[in-house]
Amino acid sequence: MEARAALLAHQGTRSDHVALDRHTGGEDMQVREMMSKDIEVVDRNDTLLAVEERMATKQLRHLPVLEQGDVVGIVTQRDLFKAAMSSTMGYGEKAQQAYLRSVRVKEIMVYPVVTISPDTSVAAAAEMMIDKGI
Repeated sequence: MEARAALLAHQGTRSDHVALDRHTGGEDMQVREMMSKDIEVVDRNDTLLAVEERMATKQLRHLPVLEQGDVVGIVTQRDLFKAAMSSTMGYGEKAQQAYLRSVRVKEIMVYPVVTISPDTSVAAAAEMMIDKGI
């Protein structure tokens, strides 16, 4: 399992989206006490090539997708791989790169995204993650 969960938390304003770190915590601990506040995001109109490069450079496997400051989806390394392989299988790396340059995140992102308030207990967040298969 990876160091960050795919659960997003929202804080009042549209631009304050955060990713929840995986930790153990008691029922009295709140999500805000464990969440990362400085996270990488992508725009839904970014190319898959730009996203792939950012993931490789920053060693990330999941990125929240924003549109006008709102979280509208999530794109994963697996999504990129599946999209590139299914569309360019047998055509070589040049075809794969051309495909990644031509396709936008909005075409492969997963949506809707499950979000949670920073005021939620870590126990409730964990239960939600289990219930939703995150």
